Amino acid sequence: MKSLQFTLLIAVAIAFLYYLNRYAPRPSPGFEAFTGLIVYLVAILLLLWLLGITYNSVWTSATYKKYPLFRLGLWLFVLGYFYAWSIGRAIYPIYTFTKGSGLSRVYTNDNQLGHRTKPNSAGESYVRGESYPVVHDEQGCRIPAGYQHNYRRPLVLFLGCSFTYGDCCAADSTFSHFVSQGLGGDYLNAGANSYGLSQMLVRAQELIPKYKPNYVVVEHAFWLAQRSMRYYQDYLGGKFPIPYISTEGLRPPVFTPRGLDVPIRQFEDSPQSMLDYLHFYATLAPSFVYQDYNELLTGARALLGQIPPPEPDEAKANNYVYEELSRLSQAHGATMVVWTIGGSTETVPLPTSVQKLGIPVVQSNEALIKKYDIRSSDEYYRHYAHWQVSPQGDSTLVDHHPNVEAHRIIADEMLTTLRSLAQTSQDTAAPQITSAQDLKAAKATRKPTL
Repeated sequence: MKSLQFTLLIAVAIAFLYYLNRYAPRPSPGFEAFTGLIVYLVAILLLLWLLGITYNSVWTSATYKKYPLFRLGLWLFVLGYFYAWSIGRAIYPIYTFTKGSGLSRVYTNDNQLGHRTKPNSAGESYVRGESYPVVHDEQGCRIPAGYQHNYRRPLVLFLGCSFTYGDCCAADSTFSHFVSQGLGGDYLNAGANSYGLSQMLVRAQELIPKYKPNYVVVEHAFWLAQRSMRYYQDYLGGKFPIPYISTEGLRPPVFTPRGLDVPIRQFEDSPQSMLDYLHFYATLAPSFVYQDYNELLTGARALLGQIPPPEPDEAKANNYVYEELSRLSQAHGATMVVWTIGGSTETVPLPTSVQKLGIPVVQSNEALIKKYDIRSSDEYYRHYAHWQVSPQGDSTLVDHHPNVEAHRIIADEMLTTLRSLAQTSQDTAAPQITSAQDLKAAKATRKPTL
């Protein structure tokens, strides 16, 4: 009887916390910080319930006092319980995101990049309740559905994060596609979600020597360097090791990343249920344990000086990467161009290396601001972010990435700069490439311009 009463008391307490978390009004934005506390209060209540209903039947206070091994085992169980609960907190958002997302179809882990878009992959993404296709070519570069490369010159390589990738827009509504249409050539969109400068440099090292583009268009935003000045990147509920900018230059991930390569595709279309979630948890949890274990080892190796630390100076990280990109572009006959994005009314400061090397700059952020004489960040996002209109006519901000109008303005600025550069270069006279055989022949005959 006491066990039943105790169980009912715990159930009522958990129901109250669930209501508080789900339905109670938030008096201020800071109230959201209590969500994590509520989740752990539920964990504590469940643990108390488990210990309570097993007391006397499985263990007693005398057992706890008399047997040291039992005490040790009990405390290890408690620690393991909370660790498993913390993994569950990280996994649940991935579980809900996976449903219908096609995540496992287009992303994979990579020993050099941390994560990358899968070559020859296709899936869907959603914004404003509408889906749009997400397709990648043999190099994992984003292309419109049904698009076939002809490698026509001028060939433009785009490097950046999700802003370059064109998150929340169809591929044929992104500035990379608009620019290639305006120039009459082909393009490679090597941008990817959550990328930083280090991953942009790795992609450049992969693609520039292979395709020898005429132009390398590089994104510049304040967050790109910051993402590359640490060992890990927060992504989809986990911390993935990524290439990083160290005090000694570009370094590979500190250990082999996992998490995107586990077999989660089977869960994309399965009905949500407790059993389905527990199966998903059992599938993904080993990757989190692997990650935490290697993170501890990495911390120890860093303390012992066995791993170079990340570069602490943002200016140095910026200068290092842009200098490397400039050197790589020149070595393979490409012209490097930098474009700016910031999401505010402030001028985006350029790395000193960009100015010192005389790299052409597309001031696209200033063009976005000038278009509507924007004077605040709220006004900026009102024009250039993604909004959803409810049946009642209310507008809700659903994503901060550039919308189609912003992509067109950015493309116009880029085209102005690239057409100006074309007047003083011989890039458009390069041989036409219409097949893999032509590409191979061009690479064999074209000498680097230093």
